[in-house]
Amino acid sequence: MRKTKKVVALFVSALMICSMLSGLSGFATDPKTVTLTSSFDQTTVAPGGTITQTIAVSNLSSTVVGGIRAFAIEVAYDSTNFTAHVYAKIGSVVEGYKTISGSRQDDLSVNYSTNKARIVFASSSPSTGLTPITGGGILVITYTANSAVNSYSIGAITAPDAISFIDCASPASDATLTEVGGRTVAPTTLPSATTVKVEIPKSSAKAITSFTLAGVAGTITGTTIDVTVPYGTDLSSIAATVVISASATVSPASGAAIDLSSKTATYTVTAEDLSTQPYTVNVTVAAPTDPIPGLSSFVLTESKTVDDAYTANNVISNVAEGTDVPTFITTLAPVSESVTFVFTYIDGTVMAQDGSDGLFVGTGTTIDVLVNGVPYQSYIVQIFGDINGDGYADGSDLLMYVGWYVYNDTFVDAQELGADINGDGYADGSDLLVYVHWYVYNAIIYQDDPTLNG
Repeated sequence: MRKTKKVVALFVSALMICSMLSGLSGFATDPKTVTLTSSFDQTTVAPGGTITQTIAVSNLSSTVVGGIRAFAIEVAYDSTNFTAHVYAKIGSVVEGYKTISGSRQDDLSVNYSTNKARIVFASSSPSTGLTPITGGGILVITYTANSAVNSYSIGAITAPDAISFIDCASPASDATLTEVGGRTVAPTTLPSATTVKVEIPKSSAKAITSFTLAGVAGTITGTTIDVTVPYGTDLSSIAATVVISASATVSPASGAAIDLSSKTATYTVTAEDLSTQPYTVNVTVAAPTDPIPGLSSFVLTESKTVDDAYTANNVISNVAEGTDVPTFITTLAPVSESVTFVFTYIDGTVMAQDGSDGLFVGTGTTIDVLVNGVPYQSYIVQIFGDINGDGYADGSDLLMYVGWYVYNDTFVDAQELGADINGDGYADGSDLLVYVHWYVYNAIIYQDDPTLNG
């Protein structure tokens, strides 16, 4: 190991003083002692991260009269993949924070080659003589990992020449650091290297960033995903496209078919560091575009007003007299069992789906359509001439008309629809004449085109 003039001069001065004192000592042997213990704060580090090695020095002593005047310790490290920084205090000698990079540093306290750091402790004033070093202290080496990802060995104290002394019993040949090695050291077992794993930290990212089902992008709110798929989508075996955080995995996997008949499922994302995050997926089936295609067999008017007083929306006319609920449902031709109906008679009675109550669909009957149990649309029935809502235009309705016309009786709400026989938007004498003509002359009341009722 090449040494600088500064180092050589200092140690030559030290040895001159030691030689003077050694003549007084009379000792032929030189029992030196030192105890070293080493520890690392961690063994895994990310590129750019640091690992700290602490070496405790204790029982540093010599029985030579002059004592130990300089102490050197050498630590091996991988200078290609680490940069070392050292701080030390041995006895009363303090060396500040120093950086070891890649070439020799001409400094008394820190010398190194490409893979070793030799830290030397001594007083800094050779003109007055090196003062004795006793007791112990601490050496802290901080290794900063470069970008390489691998395992490396650092922090070895290499025997036998890793520990060196200069004291008053040393021969003149100990004038250079390369010649002071191999002295008696206790204990003989030196702290060994540790294997450090430099690796990129495993990611903890575990998010679902996109979820698509049946071509529809879901809405992600926190860890809940809501998606509405088209009506008729087969949920018994369906695959979602799931986009997740980099380096993460998801179960069920993106593109894997699962059974979503229950309309809910859990997708669990596992991060690279094996932490997990479950997501709840809620599926809604959209209402069909035309859940009751049979509605086209009737005449549907979005809005009707009678006598400027009663207005009804979604009015179904052209309904055959005497139609019961089961027949009406068959005519509506619902697209599936997911489409259901509630029929309510003009007086508010909910009608039996099987027609067992003997009621017929008539003026004022409301039909509520539900898709997947969710209200879809409501309709109201109009049978021209059926004022009382029993599903027929007959003498009882004529009597109601006469009572209205002669005795100033009133029609209640939907009865106005049945009373407007000619469809001109008014229940008046012209409708009564149509009714009388129908009754006396057995004429026809047209349901498909009320303008013909005149």
